[in-house]
Amino acid sequence: MGILAVALPVMDYLRAVPGDLGDARFNSVVLEHLYLWTKGLEPGLWSPGFFYPYPGALTFSDNHFGSGALYVALRYLHLDREYAFDLWYLASYVLNYAACFHALRRFGYGAVASACGAFFFAFALPVSESSGHAQLGFRFAVPLALASFHDLVERREFRRLGHVAGWVALEFYCSIYVGFFLVFLLAAYIAATSVRWKLNGVRVRGFWTALISAYVGATRREVAITVACVALSALAIMALLYPYAHYSKLYGFQRSPEEVVTMLPRWGSYLLADWSWIWRGLSARVEDIPVRHEHQMFVGLGAVLLALAGVGYRHDRWGAASLIAIGLLVLVTMKFPHFSIYLKLIKLPGISSIRAVARIVLVMLFPISILVARGVERSIRVPRRRRLAVVVALAVLLMIVECVAFAPYHTPIKSWRDRLTLYQGELPDQLPSSAIVFVPVIKPDDTVFPEIDGVILAQDRGVMSLNGYSGNAPLSYRADFNDPCNEVWLRVSGYAVFAQLPEHERQALLERVIPIGLPICHSGRVE
Repeated sequence: MGILAVALPVMDYLRAVPGDLGDARFNSVVLEHLYLWTKGLEPGLWSPGFFYPYPGALTFSDNHFGSGALYVALRYLHLDREYAFDLWYLASYVLNYAACFHALRRFGYGAVASACGAFFFAFALPVSESSGHAQLGFRFAVPLALASFHDLVERREFRRLGHVAGWVALEFYCSIYVGFFLVFLLAAYIAATSVRWKLNGVRVRGFWTALISAYVGATRREVAITVACVALSALAIMALLYPYAHYSKLYGFQRSPEEVVTMLPRWGSYLLADWSWIWRGLSARVEDIPVRHEHQMFVGLGAVLLALAGVGYRHDRWGAASLIAIGLLVLVTMKFPHFSIYLKLIKLPGISSIRAVARIVLVMLFPISILVARGVERSIRVPRRRRLAVVVALAVLLMIVECVAFAPYHTPIKSWRDRLTLYQGELPDQLPSSAIVFVPVIKPDDTVFPEIDGVILAQDRGVMSLNGYSGNAPLSYRADFNDPCNEVWLRVSGYAVFAQLPEHERQALLERVIPIGLPICHSGRVE
């Protein structure tokens, strides 16, 4: 039901691509880079052919290392890049649902309750709202990491610590944003389970006591393997993040507190669902939210009712821990009128790079899915409370309707291809391997699409591109959008200054550039 009624409509049943001609196409550019790199057609893994000749351009954004193999496989099966992109994104829904269902079963919930919780995790409103940011799609390691954490605490299985570390590392490779927020979620659960609990009158151990007990009960071999898994996972994350740190320092990337604060959640953020057919009217009444499209954090009334139905279900410490974890994440990331805890944390190395903090709702969906499963389970295990069962059944139905009643924003595949037909006949049939393709920005109000056009044209022809688009760009990557005739010179000269190139090398670089769609220029003026 979720695939047919939620996921496929997001891509108009494979006739369109989620999102617009900006971020969605850029994500396809990164995935296509991985495919071309496996074929030996790219100069380097970390230095793709866009933003050429700047090195390390892949570190300007997410890299899709953890999920890109699927796209690469689909391209090797000769699918066009647009359809390979759609199927790659569709797979994220399947994996997210399957992983959450499996995790909730390990938490001890029944099949029906786990199915409801997994449906919410995979197809909730915030997921559809973020479909234009395809880099956030693969979240399957989040529930698997928490399931391993659960087994570590409840079953005293020390080896599960290695599993937690492995899933965290994999999530970082799928999406650095989601991996970062998964660490926050785990820290919240550690805090929530560090206190002692009473279950049926019996005191149960907190996290640290359980960890020590698991360590004492483990064999030497199990300890050695677990320590090795944790160490290898840490090294894998360091190996992933080191190039980001290196090039961030090289190019002077830094997010100011003023930029980060615009994307910290407000109370109103948790009420926003601007593309919901049901809630868009109420959502429109929430005002004064900066960067509004990043704050679509309303999870739906159905999920809230299910969570409330499970609150009175006593014999479940993980339901209570999930409530505490959600509360801690809200407290740490919230922008209160006069202070924010998160703004204190951005002084730590690397944290300031995480700009869109409101996206943390995508990992908060898992503890909420536990509460959803808990509410459904309560109605099943207490059969004599028929009124509760009816309320829960209606809440499940409402949750499904809310997820389906969404107006997805997508772009027809034809529109993707039509962008490239704008430049048909502009490029010669044969290009030298050293060519650098460049599409100038003609209109100051259309600065994104031409940049991506140039990158895709270059990828399709197997050459480099002077164009580039990402969350970051080198300070010396200069452009004069009011004078397209001057853009090539500005960008090449900016790189020459950055790389300290002598004049003859700068001139040689200029001669390799092939502009496409450049207007007639006389004395620096456009006609």
